[in-house]
Amino acid sequence: MMYETAADLEREGGIVQVICEAYKTAAFKMPKNSRTDYILTKNGAVKCLIEIKSRKCGFGDYTDYMISKGKYDALVAHGERLHLPSVIFVQWTDRLGFIVVPCDHTEGFGGRRDRNDKSDLETVVYIPIDNFTWVN
Repeated sequence: MMYETAADLEREGGIVQVICEAYKTAAFKMPKNSRTDYILTKNGAVKCLIEIKSRKCGFGDYTDYMISKGKYDALVAHGERLHLPSVIFVQWTDRLGFIVVPCDHTEGFGGRRDRNDKSDLETVVYIPIDNFTWVN
């Protein structure tokens, strides 16, 4: 089931704008069926694939960042196929950070329980928040 709204896309666009300004890059939105949100380019060369996530909690509220194992594996595989780094950017309420994948992580079972959608519970990857790099 797809839950992405116009507000989500607008928020994502604001985050990618901050990323582009911080790293002097340009971003290009990938098609809806792609496993990544954007590609980043610099001086016309593709630099990386990125996935953007927005959270409604502070970065220190949890010790780990949780992402679907399917999303994580697809992002890693897509980058390997294209010989490009794959990066997850996470906007918490108080900080923007990123991590290049594959990275150190553990796996478990979890997900969202607030939408009453059984497909929201799945195998997940837990990435220690201390391993993220912060965007200035």
